[in-house]
Amino acid sequence: MPKRYKKDGSFAGKIFKKGEKTNLGKHWKIKDTSKMKGHKSWLKGKHIKINDALDKWRESGGIPWAKGKKFTSEHRRKIIKHLKGNKYATGKRTEEQKQRMRKPHKKMSLKTIAKMKGRIPWNKNKKGLQIGWTKGKKIDRNKYPNFGHLQKHTEITKKKISQANKGKIRSEESRRKNSLAHKGEKSYLWQGGISFEPYSIDWTETLRKSIRERDNYICQLCGRTQIEELEELEMKLTIHHIDYNKKNSNPDNLITLCRSCNSRVNKNRDYWLNYFKKL
Repeated sequence: MPKRYKKDGSFAGKIFKKGEKTNLGKHWKIKDTSKMKGHKSWLKGKHIKINDALDKWRESGGIPWAKGKKFTSEHRRKIIKHLKGNKYATGKRTEEQKQRMRKPHKKMSLKTIAKMKGRIPWNKNKKGLQIGWTKGKKIDRNKYPNFGHLQKHTEITKKKISQANKGKIRSEESRRKNSLAHKGEKSYLWQGGISFEPYSIDWTETLRKSIRERDNYICQLCGRTQIEELEELEMKLTIHHIDYNKKNSNPDNLITLCRSCNSRVNKNRDYWLNYFKKL
């Protein structure tokens, strides 16, 4: 309990009667700053960060005086009247400030322009996506837990993203631009154009059908059947090359996958290569 209260809860300080003179607030009424010479501030020599002090106050159980309180309309009116004309309190800029902001920024000097002449931008004549410093490198997830695409969203975040994008309909023009921006060499899955390489001579429909029969027309990763694939996508199950070599059509190198899983195994190829070899 604060010092101004006794143990029994009664007020320990002096109670002033109406009309009685006090010296409270006298210090703040000093207009002549010469009288304040030699006055030492209680903060002098102390390095105190306001945010740290607030954090400590909150940790110790401090509660803001206005938390949970509802101001009356009369109280609000008084606050508005008190803050009226105070540009710092209202957050509104004056006309003078607006005019100053509309003025163009300081022009570069001729000396600065002369220095810039002859310089060639680092990205001049470069088209498409630039190669990042992480391309082809394996990033240690333990060392960089929040690094870019390695950061995993929580289930709550995934749900929020799903709800935010639900019902959004993108135009055909937007879809076309997005497709072109990630097509061919611009795609992060680009492997140097190996998808355009021809298959081996024995890569036939008969061979693919025999592999599907061997695997009982079931995706060997997720268990999806060919009937489900035909009903939803009107497509048969795909045949995947385990070692990613299109010319190696040995049945031991082939496995049945659905369309979704076939796209999935195109990432982290070393992992999937070892995974399928253990099957």
